[in-house]
Amino acid sequence: MSRALPDTFTTRPTSNNSHGMRVLEASVAPPRSMIASTMGVKTTLSAVVTAILMFLLLSVISSLFKTLPVSILAAVIVIALKGLFLQIADLKKFWHINIFDFIIWLITFLSVVFLDIDYGLGIGVVVSLITVVLQSQFAQSYRIAQLSKEDLLVEHKLYHSEEIRGVRIFRFEANVYFATAEIFRNSLYRKTLNPRKLLKQLQKLEKRLQEQNKRVYQR
Repeated sequence: MSRALPDTFTTRPTSNNSHGMRVLEASVAPPRSMIASTMGVKTTLSAVVTAILMFLLLSVISSLFKTLPVSILAAVIVIALKGLFLQIADLKKFWHINIFDFIIWLITFLSVVFLDIDYGLGIGVVVSLITVVLQSQFAQSYRIAQLSKEDLLVEHKLYHSEEIRGVRIFRFEANVYFATAEIFRNSLYRKTLNPRKLLKQLQKLEKRLQEQNKRVYQR
C-alpha cells in the first residue's frame, strides 16, 4: 500500500524513509488505506477517530447493524477499492511492455477472484518465482546500435544500424546474479568479443614476431 498510495501525492517511499505520526499509515488493509486516502487523511491521528467509532459500534449500537445486509458492506468495500479495480486497464500496457508481468498479474487476479485472497497471493508468488527462473535461463541477448539518421538504439541484426567504431553495446534481458552469470558471460562473448580467444591470438602473434626477430637477428 505504501507504493500504491503515493501516486496521488508528491512523495515516493523508500526503505530509508522514517515514519511517525505525521504520515499516513499505509501498511494495513487496502480498504482502510484507500478510504483514508480518498478522504484526505494525512496522519495516523485518524486511527483515533476510527477506534472511537469502533468502540461505540461494538459496545453500544452493535444491535442496529446486526441485520445490515452483506451486500451493502460489499458495496462500501468496492467503492473504497475503486482505484485498485481500475488498474485492470493497465493490463494492455503490461502485455506490450513485459509478457511475464502480464502473466503474473492475470494469474494472481484470477486466483484471488475464484479461490481466495490468501491462495491468490500465494499462487502469485509462486508464478513470479517461476517467471524469474524462466527469464534467467532463457534470457535473450543481442547487440544494439544506433539507427541510421535517428537517435534510436535497435537490435543490430534486424535493422540497418551503425555501430560506433571500437564500441559494442550489449543488452541482456534478465537480472545478472549467480544463476545467470555463466549464461551472461557466454552470451556476451558470443555476441561481442571473447577476450580469452583474443588473448590466445595475441600470444600466438607475439611468439611469431619473436621467432621472426630471432631469424632476422641470426641472419
